[in-house]
Amino acid sequence: MGRIATVLADTSISLDDFSSVNLNNHQSVESAIQSLLPPPDPCSTNTCSRITLESLVDIPLFQVPAKPWTNVTDDDNLVSHLISLYFTWDHPCWQLVDQKVFLLHMKTGDLGSQYCTPFLVNSILAIASVYSDAPDVFAIPGNADSCGSHFYIEAERLWRAEEGTISLANIQGLVIMCHVLKCQGKNGVSWLMLRQAVQLAQDFGMFRAPTLHANWEEMDADMQRIHAIAAWGIFIMNLDMSMELHKDANLESPACRPYMSGDLNDDIAWTPYPRSNEIEYANKPGLLRYVASELSNLTEVTAAIQQLFFMNACHMDVNDLWTRTNEIYSRLQQWRRNMPDVLKTDNYPVPQVLFLHLKFHKEVLSLFNAFLGHKGPDNPSHPTWFQQIKTIRLQSAKDIARCFGILRLSYGYKRIPSHMLEAAGASLLVVMGDLTNEESGNAFFELCRIVVVFGKRLKQAKYMIAKVISVAQQSGIILPAEAMLILESG
Repeated sequence: MGRIATVLADTSISLDDFSSVNLNNHQSVESAIQSLLPPPDPCSTNTCSRITLESLVDIPLFQVPAKPWTNVTDDDNLVSHLISLYFTWDHPCWQLVDQKVFLLHMKTGDLGSQYCTPFLVNSILAIASVYSDAPDVFAIPGNADSCGSHFYIEAERLWRAEEGTISLANIQGLVIMCHVLKCQGKNGVSWLMLRQAVQLAQDFGMFRAPTLHANWEEMDADMQRIHAIAAWGIFIMNLDMSMELHKDANLESPACRPYMSGDLNDDIAWTPYPRSNEIEYANKPGLLRYVASELSNLTEVTAAIQQLFFMNACHMDVNDLWTRTNEIYSRLQQWRRNMPDVLKTDNYPVPQVLFLHLKFHKEVLSLFNAFLGHKGPDNPSHPTWFQQIKTIRLQSAKDIARCFGILRLSYGYKRIPSHMLEAAGASLLVVMGDLTNEESGNAFFELCRIVVVFGKRLKQAKYMIAKVISVAQQSGIILPAEAMLILESG
């Protein structure tokens, strides 16, 4: 049985430190990592070794073999546990593989598969580890910073052995490695690796330009769908990171959509995993195709934000820029109005539906933050504009907190999709300036709790907490003592 326990550790070791490990001999991975890490705290090690009631009743949603996919472990249950976590908490919000096809090929154990390879599997196991408390996901017992690092190192070794070979699985695995690095707060390294993946995907012909390799018209419908899912996953991540890091996205949109409007229903169910023995959850429709389709639509609006503020704004006067900003805001609102009824946030929505709403509000914040970044928050010539911006930003930030409240009441905060973190951080910085308002204050506390929960698993969140505290100090904002206690506990 997979063992799940709570691990709390705080060290300064990161994945960048692991990059110097000699990867030629996978049998020595643990000893190599050990040389980079301080001795584990005995108390933490004991905590790791506890077998909890949850672990005793844990039955993975998907049963898949460890071999021949990874050399890190031969424990089928651990690998099944991690794959189940990935397809429960991570994949639905950011779809890069076709879930059914990947699982089918992983179960067969065929190393000749083009849809499931050891490199792709180990990349997935590395990111899935952040959702697990199982002792075996820690390369060094009791050391939280080693979570999933043995799978990451194995993926890195396998990628080097590929010597840049262009294939669908290699592109997918490389992009997931970027996601792992981003969760560790290594945005610069993640961006460089992502650009490598983007180049491979362009050479593979996934995007409108250039088209050097794949011929979409000659693919059958299933293969076209599988490639389109990956292309949109890459396009979304590339655009999000370029916005966050103020980089040029430099990528045309994918050559086609993964799903037609009449092909959005599937039989993929969703339920929280691991299951609690105290609460029974009925299976719900996963709505994966609906989510992927609407996320693609929203991303096209995000691309317009990037185009406006990273390409055109410097050549525009303030009136034209304001007009264009409002046009994009109208497109965002139109996207929300056109959202299918199955994606509304009532009746305990699945997390990926909440993610869509979080993403919408995050893009609203990005739009008006970009405008303020170009024209300044205190422009005296148009005070009504800036009052309007303040009102819109505050409302979106509070709506983000409301979505997280729904998530907490529906499923708790033990496991949260990593892709939700940016929305929490962006909204915290907005409501922090309106703490005298009771509604904003309540939203601030909700958001503080969420980033601290993230901080237990993602180093990226710890940096975010430090930024919030730093901005408050620089701005002369006195945070409530209770909020400081929450933030400092992260």
